[in-house]
Amino acid sequence: MLNIPYQRVGIESTPDWPKIEYDYISTTKGQWFAMDLRIGVSLDAGPCGISAGYMMSNHDVYSQYRHLSYKGNSFKGFYPHKPFMQGAYISLSYNL
Repeated sequence: MLNIPYQRVGIESTPDWPKIEYDYISTTKGQWFAMDLRIGVSLDAGPCGISAGYMMSNHDVYSQYRHLSYKGNSFKGFYPHKPFMQGAYISLSYNL
C-alpha cells in the first residue's frame, strides 16, 4: 500500500472567550509504504461463492499524527503503539 505522507490538523483555542483562534499544523513525515498480505482460498458454486483466509499488515494509521507537534508538545504520546495487524477473514458472495 502507498500512503500520501501528509497530514494537516486544525487546533482551536479560546484564550479570550468568546473569541476563537485557529492554528494549523502539518507534517510530511510518516509511513508512506506499508505491506499488506492476504492469503486465502475461494470456492464458487454457480452464483454463490465463499472465500476465507488470513491477512497480515504493518500499516500504521496514526503514523503521520505521531510526527505532529504544537508549541513544543509532541502528539506521539497521545496515540497507541503501532501494532502488527493480523487476522482471519471470511467472505460470502452471490452474483446476479
